[in-house]
This record gives sequence, structure tokens and C-alpha cells, in this order.
Amino acid sequence: MTEGDARSRAVVFIGDSFVDVQTSQIASLPAWDEDRTAEISIFPGGSCANTARHFGSLAPEAGACLVSAIGTDVLGTMFRNALASEGHIDLGHLKTVDTPTSTCVVLVGPGGKRAFVSTKTGTSNGRIDAELVAGTLGTAEHVHISGLFSCPGLQTDDFYGLLAEAKDRAGFTLSLDTQYDSSESWTGDGGGAGVAKLIRLSDVFIPNHLEAVGIASTAAGLTFGADDPEEALRHLTDTFPDTLIVVKCGEQGAIFGRGDAPLRRAACPALAAGECVDSCGAGDCFGAALLSRIVPGLRSGGSERRRRLDSTSQEVKEAVEFACRAGTWCCKNSGACVVTVTMTDLEGEL
Repeated sequence: MTEGDARSRAVVFIGDSFVDVQTSQIASLPAWDEDRTAEISIFPGGSCANTARHFGSLAPEAGACLVSAIGTDVLGTMFRNALASEGHIDLGHLKTVDTPTSTCVVLVGPGGKRAFVSTKTGTSNGRIDAELVAGTLGTAEHVHISGLFSCPGLQTDDFYGLLAEAKDRAGFTLSLDTQYDSSESWTGDGGGAGVAKLIRLSDVFIPNHLEAVGIASTAAGLTFGADDPEEALRHLTDTFPDTLIVVKCGEQGAIFGRGDAPLRRAACPALAAGECVDSCGAGDCFGAALLSRIVPGLRSGGSERRRRLDSTSQEVKEAVEFACRAGTWCCKNSGACVVTVTMTDLEGEL
């Protein structure tokens, strides 16, 4: 796919890009002044970039464009070259900025568990803002925002105003995946009202269970249990009744709902002992697969669009089940998105 191809901007992905510095599995985290030995790998990452790459692989005919930023350093060059070699997405709006490339240190533990330490301000993700995004939405039929809490510039009134005006004018549909808030305030740099406004503007919201609990607890001034995200989801569907909300629950699959409809659940394929190598990026792969099934119907408009956003419909149930298969597939592979998922891969997860 060539850079700047107008067709490739039909589905626009806006958000974070990281270079991941990842360990192989380590038995335990080191205490201060201790050391651990592990294999170290470096590859492209970032929730938005991962989701765009998986989506481009699953739905090449849709035309995916990544709107993000990388630095002028060797990591930024590596990132761009790796994505260009895949050829799944348009990189015409992957901007090179005069800062270091945002980097994430990924620690992988037993059973594929993970922990992260990442950069934020002062690096390339800090330069993703309304000014960078302006001019990229003209041919969009669907827009997906991911890695919101890693991109302070996407939490501003300027960005919200740009997005809302463009959505109203162009009529594109919108999905959102905030990712984890490292401050655990769940308000973002733009304030809690800003995050809530973005969810309300979105047609589809795709948090994981911890993010759903954090955002719902902050919005309600209550505390929802992390081990029971259904209560948080019910609060979110009550608060944002026009948004289809799909909560990723790891090996427990996903729960989803919209408005006052009953909540529904989709299961993940079972993994045998030792099959879960690395859960990094499973949620991004889930999101890409979900969008690959939902977005074509959204672009059709009319009754087909309504079915694709109706949590009680068979179309949505099948889309969430498909996404669960994608997340499970990702857990069998080391790295968040070292290779992109294909339809053939997911046929093997049935």
C-alpha cells in the first residue's frame, strides 16, 4: 500500500506508537539493586499501531491509515521500516517529529503476565495532537482512537472540537480504546469530563476490565470491584446509552452491552497449560478483529449500521466471539505484535 493513497484513509487509526523493549519470561521481578537474566527483543508496538496493523492484515480491502508520530532517532527509523515492510497500512500520516521515539519496557512473567514502564511527555507520543491530526479525516469512513492516556494532546478541548466537528460533517463512525491510565486517576490530562465526552461521542468503546472499572468508578464516585466488571459495565451503559461497550476480560472472554439491553458474554477458546506465552497486545488484536467485523456494516448505514451497534444482535455477538479468538491467538505468540494476525490464523482457533 503506498503512502498517501486516498483509499487507504477510509479507516483512520489515531494514537500511540511505541518501540517495545521486551524481556522473555522471567520468574520474578528483581528487587532494587538485584538483576535478572532474560532474552531482550526490540520491536514496533503501541496500542494504536498494533491495532492498525492487525486490522490491515485482517481487512486489507478496508484501507487503514495510521495517524501517529515517531522520533528522528534510530528507533523511529526501525519502526517505520518494519511497518512499511508489512505493507498493511498507509503510513502517509505517520509523522517524524524532533523528539525521541516513545519507548515501552515490557516485562513478561510466568503464564504470559506482563508489566510495563513507558515514556509519555517529552517523546513522540506527546506530539500527537489536534494540529497533527488536522487534515487526516477528510476521507475517513471510520476513525479509531487508541492509547488515549499515552497521548496528552488527544485529551484536549482542541482535539475534541476537531473530532466532533469532523464527525458531524463527514458522518464517519468512531471507536475508542483508552488503554491504561498510569496515573490511575482515570481523568486524563484533559480532565474526566474530556474522557467522558470522547466516550459519549464514540459509537464503540473497547476498554479492558481494569480500565472499565477505573473509568466507571471515577465517573460515578463509587468503587467497582476489579473481579466483577459487570457492575462497572452496567454503569457505563447507563451513562453512555448510545455507545456499544465491549469490555475485554482476558481469559474470561468479554462482556458487552448497549443502553438498557441485557449484558452479554462471549468466551475465549480454552488454552492448554503452557500455551499462553505472552498476553502483551492481546487486547489490541481483539480490538482489530472486532472492528474488522463491525466496521463494514457501520459504513453501510441504515438498518445495517443499527444491527452492528445493537448488542442484542447476532452480528455483534459473532463479532465479539471472533475478537475473542484473535486475543487468544495473540497470547500464543511472543511480543505484542511481532507478526500480524491473519484469517487463516483465526480459522485455527475455532
